[in-house]
Amino acid sequence: MEKFQILMQEEHLRFVQAEATLQALQKLHSQSQEAQKALALEFKNGLQMLKDSEIRKQGMEDDIQQVKEENKSLSELNFSCTISIKNLQDEIVNIKEMKEKLEQEVALKSDQSNALQQHIFDLEEEIKGLNKRYQAMAEQVESAGLNPECFESSVKDLQNEKAKLKDICTRDREERELLYEKLKDMGKLSKENAVLESSLLGLNGELEGLREKVKELQESCQFLQGEKSILVAEKAILLSQLQIITQNMQKLFEKNTLLENSLSGANIELERLRARSKSLEELCQLLNNEKCNLLNERGTLVFQLKDVEQRLRNLEKRFTKLEKKYLKLEKEKGSTLNVVEELWGSLHAEKRERASYIRSSEARLAGLENNFHVMQEERRLGKKEFEEELDKALNAQIEIFVLQKFIEDLEEKNFSLLIESQRHVEASKFSDKLIAELENENLELQVEEEFLVGEIEKLRLGIRQVFRALQTEPDSHENKSGQEQVPVPHILNTIKDLKTSLLRSKDEEQQLLVEKSVLLTLLEQMRLEGAEIELAKQLFKQEYEIMVDHCSTLQKEKHELLEMTRQLRLEVTKKGHKEETLEAQLQTLQAKVENFQDAYVVLHKENSKVLEERRSLHKKVLDLKEEKKMLEEENSVNFHEALAFSNLSLVLESFTIEKAAELKALAEDLNTLFVINNDLKEAVGILEENLVMKEVENLHLNDTVQLLDKELSEANDLNGQLSHQIAVGKDYLKQKTMKLSEAEEKLEKTEELNLQLCRTFQELKMEYEESKIVKENCEKQILELSEGSTNQKKEIVGLREANEILENEILCKAIEKEIENLHMNETVQLLDKDLCEAKDSKAQLSHQILAGMNSLKQKTMELSEVEEKLRKTGDLNVELCRTIQELRMENEDSKLMRENCEKQILELSKDNSNQKNEIDSLHKANGTLEIEVGILSEVIEEHRIREENLNSELQERSNDFELWEAEAATFYFDFQVSAVREVFLENKVNELSEVCESLKDESATKGVELEQMKERVSSLEGEVGGLMAQMSAYIPVVASLRENVASLQHNAVLRTKLLVESNQQYKDIEPQNYLHQKICQDSREDQSTLVPDGISELEKMQTMIKEVEKMFVEETERLAIEAVEKAMVEEMERLATQESTKNTNIKVEVSVEIEELKSKEDEI
Repeated sequence: MEKFQILMQEEHLRFVQAEATLQALQKLHSQSQEAQKALALEFKNGLQMLKDSEIRKQGMEDDIQQVKEENKSLSELNFSCTISIKNLQDEIVNIKEMKEKLEQEVALKSDQSNALQQHIFDLEEEIKGLNKRYQAMAEQVESAGLNPECFESSVKDLQNEKAKLKDICTRDREERELLYEKLKDMGKLSKENAVLESSLLGLNGELEGLREKVKELQESCQFLQGEKSILVAEKAILLSQLQIITQNMQKLFEKNTLLENSLSGANIELERLRARSKSLEELCQLLNNEKCNLLNERGTLVFQLKDVEQRLRNLEKRFTKLEKKYLKLEKEKGSTLNVVEELWGSLHAEKRERASYIRSSEARLAGLENNFHVMQEERRLGKKEFEEELDKALNAQIEIFVLQKFIEDLEEKNFSLLIESQRHVEASKFSDKLIAELENENLELQVEEEFLVGEIEKLRLGIRQVFRALQTEPDSHENKSGQEQVPVPHILNTIKDLKTSLLRSKDEEQQLLVEKSVLLTLLEQMRLEGAEIELAKQLFKQEYEIMVDHCSTLQKEKHELLEMTRQLRLEVTKKGHKEETLEAQLQTLQAKVENFQDAYVVLHKENSKVLEERRSLHKKVLDLKEEKKMLEEENSVNFHEALAFSNLSLVLESFTIEKAAELKALAEDLNTLFVINNDLKEAVGILEENLVMKEVENLHLNDTVQLLDKELSEANDLNGQLSHQIAVGKDYLKQKTMKLSEAEEKLEKTEELNLQLCRTFQELKMEYEESKIVKENCEKQILELSEGSTNQKKEIVGLREANEILENEILCKAIEKEIENLHMNETVQLLDKDLCEAKDSKAQLSHQILAGMNSLKQKTMELSEVEEKLRKTGDLNVELCRTIQELRMENEDSKLMRENCEKQILELSKDNSNQKNEIDSLHKANGTLEIEVGILSEVIEEHRIREENLNSELQERSNDFELWEAEAATFYFDFQVSAVREVFLENKVNELSEVCESLKDESATKGVELEQMKERVSSLEGEVGGLMAQMSAYIPVVASLRENVASLQHNAVLRTKLLVESNQQYKDIEPQNYLHQKICQDSREDQSTLVPDGISELEKMQTMIKEVEKMFVEETERLAIEAVEKAMVEEMERLATQESTKNTNIKVEVSVEIEELKSKEDEI
């Protein structure tokens, strides 16, 4: 019995050990359940993210389609606007040409009118001289005893004509003053045009800035399209992963039926699992935040990559000449010791950079916050810029309105000039009438002169008769002497009066000469002023053309500004809607977080309740065990023990059957794990080969860098400082960029190339960090299993690269499964031994104890093997870390050398392409490893989900409730998004309708303006035709005037002939005949050659009138001289000496005066 009791105690100890192993298995199972829950939550979050990303993609696609449609419509509008603008420009050019022609015609007419005015002024002066002479003649007639009543009417008419001519002169002066005022206004307008040109130059600069912004926006659109393609590819990958996950889930659901009976004792470990679930939820949130940050950084990095590629292209163009030198220098590479030393230096630099990278990772959060604030400020600045652009557009519209008013003012001025030209035409008509009246008056004067000549001849005959009577009748001489003495003093008085009149005429002629000189100077000044006015007109025309061109450019720029403002408004609205959607998403996420927190509190309470229940059950179980022990001690009957052993054997048989199935499944999993390990080993071998290739490439790069340093030191003294700055670092490089302006661009471009490499490494590092988080969870599990592996776990935490971390994760999971399999094998073996001992006998129990000890030894051996494997993996990981660190150091050294070496860009581009290929291969390897880890995690999740489905129906209900809430939140969020989109689309439709209406209004206004311009052109053409008709009417009038003047000249010549025939005894006829012949020749020449120019004809008429005036003056002088001579020859013989001297003096004076008059007339 004692032996039996000892055996029972041993069996009880074994049973306790089996329970401990079961508890350990339950703990592991609970841990696996927690991991499955965490993975399920991650899977749900991933699905939600996918849904959100799909929704965003759909929204982006819709927005892009709308933008494309808007761009098409705007392009069509632009095309139509450009066509209309071209038509307007053509019409404006035609109008300009018409205006130029009209201005030329107006200038010609103004010149002609000025010439006519000058001729009229000359005629007025001539008429004044004639009036004076007529007055002298009238006085002579009165002295002769004649009545000058017939001359009064003519004098009155001449006075009226003088008054009219004075009125015309005053009008001309007023018109000249108006022209001066207009010229002043033109100067003001030229100044305003200069101001407008300066404003237009500013607007052109602003338009160039807006075009650059448009280019930047187009680049951002291209960048968004690239992101869209990337998201589509990621979506396809995620869908493939989801398919794989669904397949694995189906398989795991099939396997869960076998594990339902083995999960009764798993409720004890829920507390630990829930604590871990909290940590996993926090980790998931951190991972999501980090993913968002990474996506943002990725977008910025892609944008920077584009800029870097552009800069690289520019650098490739600059440094093609240096390739030949580099190829020659590469052949001469032979020194590797310096490379090794530099690698050691790069290792130290990499360690420093690791510390700096940790600091930079901490500073990134602050940088992101700063970026958020900067984005807000940029948004405010964008709004301000938008408002400023609107103000500028309004100013441009105002300026265009001002220019239109200016054009209207010019048209009004042209109209006023036409009116003035009409006035000049009327004045010319009036002058024609005056000339006709003057001709009539001249004819009347000629008749009167003939009558006077007849009377003078009668007087001469009377005087001769008197002299003859005195000579023939000497007896009556005394009686008639008194009668003859009466006319002698009268004649003397008349002679004195003639002398005074001659003096007066000389004075008047001198005054006239002075006035003529003054008028000539004034005419020259007026001509100069007219030339200046013409130059000003030409300048004004040029400025007007420039203004018209500016107006056209302003209209174009106006349309462009309107398009830009519309685009900016659309972008602002898009940004606003995006912000609203983001705020809505934040609100939904906050609501979800609150729901998660509430659910977490509820689950925590439920877990506490379940723990209390489990504790109570555990106490009850312990009490039952104690009661069983008491019963076993009291009831030492073998029969009861046999029955108990038989019952235990039945239970253990069923348990062994279940465990055998589980062992089969675990064996299959182990086989899969071995396959995965083999694949990982192959991947590690590929990675090692790639690392060797990278080392060789880095050696080549270092050689090239050294040679480049030598060349730079020889070529440039300034670049010699760069070698010193390589050791100092990036901070000193920044200082050096301030000093060396020429090296800035090259260094920046090389830095951007290195930044691309850094970004690729940073992406790998981010993937490593994500894998680190998973690794930390695995390390926690390993810490729970064995405290001795803490040092190895710390070393594994230090690993940053993705391939090694994934390998370690897979190894850890494989070790966990091996440990679980060992525990399961131990439990199975123990149960088998217990069954054998119960069936066979108590003696077999001792044998089973020995077998159990052997199995424990085997377990310890297996554990030692596992520890050795872990150590080996740790050593491998350490070696891999060292190799990776060396590679990083080499890469960073290459980066530093690349930043400072300007001539190595082409080689680096090739190396970058190779590195990109290697990185792609690493990404692929990482993807395969991640897929394998996902598969393993899915397997674990399936086991945990099955356990949770069997043991926690309440949790399933709560999860279902949470899922319903999440779906409701998503539906509500989708509803909000749809509502926002509806509002956004309505706003866009309203804006487009307003734009269409504004464009229609603008087209209508343009059509009205075109019609007005056409009407103006037609009116101007009609006015030009009228002016041309008027000008054509001038030619026959001038010809008739010329004929009248010729007839007047002919009449004067005839009169001179008559006088010459009567006075043939005293003077010869040759000069008169000569004059007559000359006049006839002139008239014939004038009649033969009809000059089309009216001004030349008028000048000829003026010369003819002057000649007629000369003839009249000469005739009057001759008549006076002849009368005096005839009277003095017969009557002044007594006073021969005195009168002869007087007569000679008078003749001399008269001859001198006549010669002076002739000389003056010739000069004139």
